[in-house]
Amino acid sequence: MRYKTRQALIGVVVFSSGILLSRAAAAQQPAVAEQPAAVTGQPAAPSAAEEQAQLENCVRVMKGELERAEARAKAVTAQLVSLDEDIESRMNRIVSLLSSVRDSSDTSSTRMRMAKEDAIEGLKATALYYARERDKRRKAMSGTSSQLSDDDLAKDIAALNARIEVRVAQSLDVATSLTQHEEGRIDKHADQWTNYAIETPEYKKTERDARESVKIKADLVADLRASIDKLTREKKALEAELRQATDPGKVAQLSKDIEEKSKTVEARRSQIEELVTASGPATRPVSQKAGFEMDKMLDEMTAELKKDFAAFKRLVAERDAARARVKPLKERLEKVTALLEKKQTSGQ
Repeated sequence: MRYKTRQALIGVVVFSSGILLSRAAAAQQPAVAEQPAAVTGQPAAPSAAEEQAQLENCVRVMKGELERAEARAKAVTAQLVSLDEDIESRMNRIVSLLSSVRDSSDTSSTRMRMAKEDAIEGLKATALYYARERDKRRKAMSGTSSQLSDDDLAKDIAALNARIEVRVAQSLDVATSLTQHEEGRIDKHADQWTNYAIETPEYKKTERDARESVKIKADLVADLRASIDKLTREKKALEAELRQATDPGKVAQLSKDIEEKSKTVEARRSQIEELVTASGPATRPVSQKAGFEMDKMLDEMTAELKKDFAAFKRLVAERDAARARVKPLKERLEKVTALLEKKQTSGQ
């Protein structure tokens, strides 16, 4: 048994026309009596039983490696999912908090407005990261040399699309909570009877906040329109590809992608309409002192989120590497198993 195990470990398996060639193992074989190696100068070929034993050992080793690779990918995925859920929970808390407050009109503070602007930029940055990862996986899925399986890539794309939509919705929640000017909400003039020309500080403050809010919303609308343009271009490219496709599976996938992009375009148009026609937000004013404390807390939460999102990106790369190990192992195992089954069936 030790002899056979040693041969299996040093043998070099080469697949050529379905035939196993193991020169290193053959070199260790004892000479056949009828045809001594010293006379012919050729190493003795391994017997059919020895070849089968080598294949069986190869299958066993590969199965062990595959199990370890799959366990590693599963462990990293679990870490990634846990961190993602934690990040999402904290993002939701921040968005909920910011969407419910505004700077008080009787102070000069702009902390909440600036915090909302920063939050929208942060949400956009994470959405762009998700979009880049999604597009990278789409490109890999359409190629022929991807290290990840099509099933893994399809799941990744669906998950990333879902995250992008969450970020867009969160951005809209924050944007619609920004201050809007409404006639009659705050007295415009200090004394409407004797000095009509003097505007109240509260009114001036509200007007400034409203003007800045319009700029923030305009930038968000521009981003949504850019998304529509990108989706429309991608949809046209997919439609052109669909006209040339003949494989039923490819046709089905392209049709699904086209339908999803059409739905997303309609969603973006609705989101633009929602943003520009939103009524005054139901927010509560925050005093200057409370705004300071809240802003400090948001800074701390944001710093933690940045650190954890960097860890999230590292885990994404680590999981991709772990899953990339699984696919080639599976493919090699299938080939060796098929060859072993062929030998067992033929009895050779």
